[in-house]
Amino acid sequence: MADYPAAVKTFTNPAKTDLQTSPSHAEQHGDANDEITAIQTTLGVNPQGAFDTVDERIINLKTTDIAEDIDARYVLDAEKVVIENTSNINTGDETSLSIRLKLLPFVIGDNIGSGVITGNELAANTITAANIYAGTITSNEIASGTITATQIAAHSITGQEIAADAIDSSHISSNTITADMIQADAITTTAIQAGAVTADQIQAGAINAQHISVSSLEAISANLGNVTSGTITAATLQTSADPTKNRVVIDQNGLYGWDDTLGNTFSIPTDGSAPTFANGTIISATIIDTTIISNDFRTSNNIPHIEITDAGVSLVTGAAGGVYDTDVYDTGVYGPGVAGTLAKTSKPFVDIETESTLADIRLYNRSTEPSGAADIGDVACVLGTLRLCTTAGTPGTYKTVATLGLSGTKTYYVADSSGGAVTRKLTFTDGILTAET
Repeated sequence: MADYPAAVKTFTNPAKTDLQTSPSHAEQHGDANDEITAIQTTLGVNPQGAFDTVDERIINLKTTDIAEDIDARYVLDAEKVVIENTSNINTGDETSLSIRLKLLPFVIGDNIGSGVITGNELAANTITAANIYAGTITSNEIASGTITATQIAAHSITGQEIAADAIDSSHISSNTITADMIQADAITTTAIQAGAVTADQIQAGAINAQHISVSSLEAISANLGNVTSGTITAATLQTSADPTKNRVVIDQNGLYGWDDTLGNTFSIPTDGSAPTFANGTIISATIIDTTIISNDFRTSNNIPHIEITDAGVSLVTGAAGGVYDTDVYDTGVYGPGVAGTLAKTSKPFVDIETESTLADIRLYNRSTEPSGAADIGDVACVLGTLRLCTTAGTPGTYKTVATLGLSGTKTYYVADSSGGAVTRKLTFTDGILTAET
């Protein structure tokens, strides 16, 4: 259906990148066809007549071209001159006030006695801004509390109809003005007397975000409840302002946690300096170029894991089991739960505590003896032979501890002249001296 001639149709012009579905290409054509048909119907055929354009025809329109009708009365130029020259004569049925009201299209404050208009004289919604001369009605012409929302047409009074500081709270009945009676941006601060509007003049829930425009809320101090927001920029964010309570604080210096008993429990500075943690577990993290100081350190909360304490390093492979003379058979697993330790203060530097299918220690099978600095007790495996350093030096002196060739029981006779010429019989079992006679 066409808007014209009752109204001018508003069309949406699509951009080059818009799809033909938004706006609908078919609806665009349909709307255009309806409006063109309405224009043709209104103007008819050959609307310009003998002129080149319709506009030229209207400009040259004469009263003789208008048919006589009760709704199309007119006067000729000569009659207009007679009317203008006719003197004003009071016939007796007019007063100065009635004549002034007829001559003016609207009411001004001078025509209204002080306080004579109350709500009883105004039919609901009968006075609009068009009937009031701008700025002429002040509080003197309105009886206190007599005009309520029912006498004012919605959005009909704007700031230009109200004299500056003319309305204060004494002229407004409590809770009678709601948001739908105020035209957007119509009332500015110049129309409101300072301190005149208090809470009882504002209906609960009538003012929302679209009626408020502020650049700063620093004066607000309140419990805001749940707040949904975009970006929050603040000097300090904290879960509590009470320093005696548990709280987390974020400011330009970093992120900090406080306990009401322990004090500062963690700190993550923004300047790149080392963070500190009073206690806890760091899981799945990569820590680079820093020093970790802790009572205990472990690679996992699960088994197996490596555990480092002040007593040394342990490979934990299971929970600690029962011990002899303490636990009863068939009530638990025996053993320490630790496969081995390193640098344990109460044990040898390397301590193997659990038997497994692998060897306890694996040495590299070298092709030659070590040539570097050596000390007594150094051990090396050379071509499958276990060698022990017996003299320190660079290189040290190494001797064979045992060879595969000595497996089984072997007897050797050795000449010994230390106590006189004598021959000794030495018996070896798997390379170990077991008897000497």
